[in-house]
Amino acid sequence: MFILTVCIVGVAVAGVIYLRQIYSAFSKYGVKHITPLPLVGNMGKQCLGLEHFADHITRLYNKFPEERFVGRFEFVNELVVLRDLDLIKRVFTKDMECFDHRSPFSEVILSSVEICQEWKKMRATLSPAFTGSKIRKMVPFIMEVAGYINIDCEELTSSYANDVIVSCALGLKVDSYKDPENPIYARGRESATFGFREVFMYFLISNLPSLAKIFEWDILSEGCKEFFRNLVLDVIKDRELKQIVRPDMIHLLMEAKKGKLSDNTSKSDKANTGSAMFEPSCCHYKTNGKR
Repeated sequence: MFILTVCIVGVAVAGVIYLRQIYSAFSKYGVKHITPLPLVGNMGKQCLGLEHFADHITRLYNKFPEERFVGRFEFVNELVVLRDLDLIKRVFTKDMECFDHRSPFSEVILSSVEICQEWKKMRATLSPAFTGSKIRKMVPFIMEVAGYINIDCEELTSSYANDVIVSCALGLKVDSYKDPENPIYARGRESATFGFREVFMYFLISNLPSLAKIFEWDILSEGCKEFFRNLVLDVIKDRELKQIVRPDMIHLLMEAKKGKLSDNTSKSDKANTGSAMFEPSCCHYKTNGKR
C-alpha cells in the first residue's frame, strides 16, 4: 500500500512538473497568451461546446491588438497565432517548407518523406488550378445555385454552401434545401459536426501523434471517407467514359493528372458545361458510403 501511494504521488508530482514546464513556455519567451487550464489548455470552452473555434481565435486575436503574434495552448501543445500580415505571408510562401510537419494531423497524412515529397510535387502541379481566371470560370455554377436558393436562414445558407462546393468541386447538381436527406449533404454535415467522438479523437491525435500514426486514428469516420472517395472516383470514371468536359475542380485535377494543366484558356474550357452535370441520383449511395 505504501509503495502504491508513493507511486501515485510520484506520478502526480511528475505530471504537475511536466504541465508547469509546458504552460510556462510562452511566459519564458515573453509571448502574450491566455492563461491555460491543466490538460485542456485554452480548449476548455470548446470541449464543453460553449465556444466555437472561430470565436476563440477571434477573442484571442482581439485581446492582444499590439502583438505581431500570440500564443495559445491546444491541450498540452504550444501553438502560435499570427496577427501580422507580413509574418503570415512569409510562413505561407518563403518559409512554408519549415511548417508542413508542425501539426500531428500532417504527420498522419504525410507519414513518410516519400509522401511529403509527392505532396510538394502535387502542390506545384495543382497551383495553376487556383488562379483567378480558373476560379472566375466557376462563377456561373455559383450563380446557378443562387438561382434556386433564395431564403436567408441558417439551414439554407448551409445548403447553399454545400451545393456550391459540390458543384464547383465535383460537378454534381443537388438541391440540399429541397432534399436535405440526400447522401452528399448528409455526409457533409456528418464530416462538419464535432460531437464527443470527434472532440475525443482530436484530443488523442493532438497529444498522442505517434499512437495516432500506429492505429491510424482520424477525426472523420471510415464510412464518411469511403463515401467521398467512391463519389470522386465515380465522377471521374463517368467523365472519362462519356468524354465530358466541365471547367470545375474535378476537370482541373484530371488535366493535372495528364500533365495538361496550364493558365491558358483552351477550346475545351469553352465547351457546353451543361452536359457535364453528373446526377447524384444515379450513384445510389447508402448511408454507409457503399454503392
